[in-house]
Amino acid sequence: MEDKDKFKIIIEDDGQGIDHNKIINIASKNKSLGHINFEAISQQEAINLIFEDNISSKSNVDLISGRGVGMKALRKEIEKMGGSIQVKSELGKFTRFEIILPLIA
Repeated sequence: MEDKDKFKIIIEDDGQGIDHNKIINIASKNKSLGHINFEAISQQEAINLIFEDNISSKSNVDLISGRGVGMKALRKEIEKMGGSIQVKSELGKFTRFEIILPLIA
């Protein structure tokens, strides 16, 4: 990263990764995303759908997760601070979130 006024947080696991086909299946049932041609989007575009409302791969809702609001809320708060978040994932291998935030003096 070249910008000295920002810092990067990387969170990565060695888990299952994000199944982009599962995300497409869930997102295609979301009426607010009806404008998307799901047959034509890339794997990365499908993975980025986790930041949309009502997208959750969890089948059961509990007190902490499954409502499909967490990732969008996270992105919104990061962007409010002047930052950005990106996700990269390889099915069966890893998921990595890269968060870039401005330094606060």
